[in-house]
Amino acid sequence: MASMESPTNTIALIHNSALPRPLDVLSTAIAEYSKRTYFNSRIPSNYEVHIIDLAAYNIPSTDSTSESQTIDTDATSKSKTPAEWQIDTSKHSGFLLLFPYHTWSHCNSLKNALSILPPHIIHKPTLLLGFGKEEPYHPNEYERTWKKKSFSMMRDFLLQKGVKLVDMEKNGPSGWPIGGWPEFMVYADYWEDWITGGYNAFIGGQQAEAWEQRGENRCQRGINMLIAEIEKNRK
Repeated sequence: MASMESPTNTIALIHNSALPRPLDVLSTAIAEYSKRTYFNSRIPSNYEVHIIDLAAYNIPSTDSTSESQTIDTDATSKSKTPAEWQIDTSKHSGFLLLFPYHTWSHCNSLKNALSILPPHIIHKPTLLLGFGKEEPYHPNEYERTWKKKSFSMMRDFLLQKGVKLVDMEKNGPSGWPIGGWPEFMVYADYWEDWITGGYNAFIGGQQAEAWEQRGENRCQRGINMLIAEIEKNRK
């Protein structure tokens, strides 16, 4: 007798490709790579990760200082409405939010998009993912991480909105250890190639190893904790 499979749960990996270069191409590349390599292979069979690109939506700014979403010159013909944004996000059980961790102004589009979601949509388990350029070495590296840049501002904003953020700095279910949040730091000497389309504008090798080291596995720990939170909410 065939076994009954549980309904598929989906997690939305939300990012924004309507950003200045090289953030635009990096956002798309990291979203696709992390979904394929770090998340799809580590989630239960009844879960799927779907990518949502904010650049496809025509969401009005709620902040006069926000950057325009018209970086994509073809955005007008492709844009979906705010109502479609709400419908698309409502389909998912949780969120992965990928955003640049250096400059807060580059996060305003994501902030605006999340601001218009009603409580029953935005109050879902969420894991934060940051990316940006490698910083010069400093002895107190942990004290000068991206948590003091756009990360802390986004985290505080989402907590005020009632978002159920996965806290990677606390022990998770089954004794997962305290650890850092998933971040995708691009090597400084590769950064220029992502701007020009040079030789090192690809994800792999040492770059990918720096993102998900065997001793840290932040993405694996994060997605496991996110799913545990989703399952808890279903009970």
